Amino acid sequence: MDIIPYLQPIATIAAPTIAFIVSSVMTRLFLRGDNASDEFEKIKAGKFNEVLDSLLRSEKMSYFELYKCKNFLKIAKMADEIHIHRNNEFNHNNTQPINKYDTDKFDFDWYMRFFDGAGSVSNEQIQSLWAAVLEDRITSPGFCSLRTLETLHNLSRKEAEIFLQAAKFVLRDNFGSVFLIDAAYESLDVEDGLLTEHKFIVLEECGLASSIRYSDPFDTFIRFSFENPIAKFTSVLKEGANTSLQFRFAYLTSSARQLLAILNVEPNDSIIKGVAQAIRKNHSKEINIRVTKKKNDSWAKMLK
Repeated sequence: MDIIPYLQPIATIAAPTIAFIVSSVMTRLFLRGDNASDEFEKIKAGKFNEVLDSLLRSEKMSYFELYKCKNFLKIAKMADEIHIHRNNEFNHNNTQPINKYDTDKFDFDWYMRFFDGAGSVSNEQIQSLWAAVLEDRITSPGFCSLRTLETLHNLSRKEAEIFLQAAKFVLRDNFGSVFLIDAAYESLDVEDGLLTEHKFIVLEECGLASSIRYSDPFDTFIRFSFENPIAKFTSVLKEGANTSLQFRFAYLTSSARQLLAILNVEPNDSIIKGVAQAIRKNHSKEINIRVTKKKNDSWAKMLK
């Protein structure tokens, strides 16, 4: 059987840091025997097709390993494109480029786990998540934990879609907690896809969010605020007032926060606007609110 037709062209990886990682992983996993040095030189030169073909012909690689290698190399190329784009942005803004990867800190165990998980993924949307993780590992070694890799490994396409949808509505309060508000329970007017209770349960089952909780922040504090990168909500309990305000929400787990930090997700301010409108409608006698939205480098009042 001719193996060549099964090998689609693999684009060359330009970023030296990612090329080093790919070479190191493939060398450790597959190169052994008399021809190892020759194959290593091909890997260094980016001749992945030749190496894979040679390994298959010599029966040093199974078709299942080929499948994992192809997925891994595709994800590495996607990470390569992210890395080049980010460096170009740094250069365009006349700032320092992303630091060169310290090869002395190469954590082979982490990359082995990455290869095992990423190699099993053929869906492009989930591959893009793995690519973001790989690129971030280069710029922030040690940031993404093995537990987060395991969480990502177990995500289905549908679960990944729910997480990406939820990521647009993530909020951070004035104590640093990162959470999602159940807009359906609050009957908030939210645009661009409502997070249903079922989706909250999915996020919990995937290890991305805590179980749903109920809380009235004014049970403990007279001032409460939260924000996302484009909008801020601040509320103050009026003197002598009492409220029956109830939020239903879920905290993000450490793995979810790590993934969120590396994803390029455009935030949505409709949750913040919805909370403000609901409080103004039902609790205006007890609570003063202020909502602002970021415009350029300043903050402007969002609600009249």
